[in-house]
Amino acid sequence: MKKKTVKKQIRLTIASNAGGSGKTTVATHLAYAVGAKGYKVTLIELDQNGSLCIFVFFATTG
Repeated sequence: MKKKTVKKQIRLTIASNAGGSGKTTVATHLAYAVGAKGYKVTLIELDQNGSLCIFVFFATTG
């Protein structure tokens, strides 16, 4: 009988009410570090400013 491989999922939330506390920077750098190890990463932004989308767009387009 073949063994099932179980994929481990980790959900991490970075939250703070204070603006300018580095949430986007921390989330982006953590995602990059985990992705560089070969793991799949999904970032979901709930910030109305859209800072993460802008940051990732400019980082990937040069």
